[in-house]
Amino acid sequence: MPKRITYYISGGIDPDALLFYTAAGITDSTSKSAINKLVKSFKAGGVWNNLEAAYPLVGDKINQLTQSEDLSSADWGKTAVTVSSVAQNTPIGTSTCYKIIPSATTAWHYLTRVVATIQYDDTLVLSCYAKPSGYDWLRLLLEDGAGGYARCWFNVNTGTIGYNDSSSITLLDSVITAESDGFYRISIKVSGNGRALNIWVSPSSADNQSGTWLGDGTSGVFAIGLQLEYDTLTAYEAVTTSVLADQIKLNLKNPLDTDAAHRIVWNSEITGFSKKGYVGGNSLNNWGDIKLAPATYLSQNDAHLSITSGTDYGLTAQWIDFGLFESTGTSSSFHVTPGFDIQGMRVRLNSSVPTTLQFNTTTMGTFMGNRINSSQIELYVDGVLVDTETSASTGLSSRSMHIGGLNENGTTTGKSARRLTFATVGKGLTSAQALAMKNAIATFNTTLNR
Repeated sequence: MPKRITYYISGGIDPDALLFYTAAGITDSTSKSAINKLVKSFKAGGVWNNLEAAYPLVGDKINQLTQSEDLSSADWGKTAVTVSSVAQNTPIGTSTCYKIIPSATTAWHYLTRVVATIQYDDTLVLSCYAKPSGYDWLRLLLEDGAGGYARCWFNVNTGTIGYNDSSSITLLDSVITAESDGFYRISIKVSGNGRALNIWVSPSSADNQSGTWLGDGTSGVFAIGLQLEYDTLTAYEAVTTSVLADQIKLNLKNPLDTDAAHRIVWNSEITGFSKKGYVGGNSLNNWGDIKLAPATYLSQNDAHLSITSGTDYGLTAQWIDFGLFESTGTSSSFHVTPGFDIQGMRVRLNSSVPTTLQFNTTTMGTFMGNRINSSQIELYVDGVLVDTETSASTGLSSRSMHIGGLNENGTTTGKSARRLTFATVGKGLTSAQALAMKNAIATFNTTLNR
């Protein structure tokens, strides 16, 4: 019987890429193509076999708002309003919607939530479907808690745009479009200003009703299908859970939903955000455990750790970490931090002393600590070797590493409002491999517009 010969076609789908995006439930063609090219580039550059874990932190979710159809959910904060479910056919195919009713008190009246992803000059669109139920006006507002805002009032009875203005946050566009069942879809498009923003959805009895006012306790506005998305207004996508992170929890090298595969186990407050990567929330409880202990999975004198940051937040101690740190027994620390106080990049790879690099450029890019012998640690920025530190290897920790935060003596501290777009850990890399990895990650992130 003749042997079966399998030919690998360079222009086709890599089986490891197919395995990953199938396991992650990613259906978006742009994301799938980017993942396919990424895996092929890792293999062509000699990187793939040196990876123990790689985290592209990608999904194909469009809508960044959890519980987008349940405005009574605790995901939505409520100030001087009540929210009640009402039988009502809607343009998104539901037979119920929610009536937002300002209370019979003189107050600000609104639904709200904090969305830590809106920052660093991202272009975002906030939209919802609405129709009158006693009041004709609904305001959409994004504000940063420090005086910056973008807002617009919409008349959901006549289909007209009312007063709109902005400060610090740029209001790029306001749109109202007639939909079925008497609803309008309203939206504002903004450019962020480097701060996490709050969403306000506010029924109003009049245009430009910007201060406190007295509701009657019964009139309101019907609303459903809240959506926040990057770049441009698209078709509505329902999100019926309180977590978006499930898609971006898998390890590219072993995309199984098990601890042994180094999947990311997000804590209760973390949220992952579609193609844009991970962003820390508004507390210190934002991180993911990758279930990887260096002592178990890595070699003491042959290891690397990298992080790719998607934001420039200066060289501050608030930057995001990847790894673990043991202040009592620092020889077992294993982490990389793009910015740390004024010292710049900080790396520890089973080292008895912290390895730092002073640089005054940016915390954007790919930062890597690399050990290929027992006496030195190499520091790479965007695939270029920038420093070599003499640092003896003295053992590896048996604690689990954390992504988006730092496992410090078993207690994890996250870093808020920072974007992480990629992370890797594995064997030590040559200079050529470090550059190949950086180029592959950069192409991947550029394709996904992050």
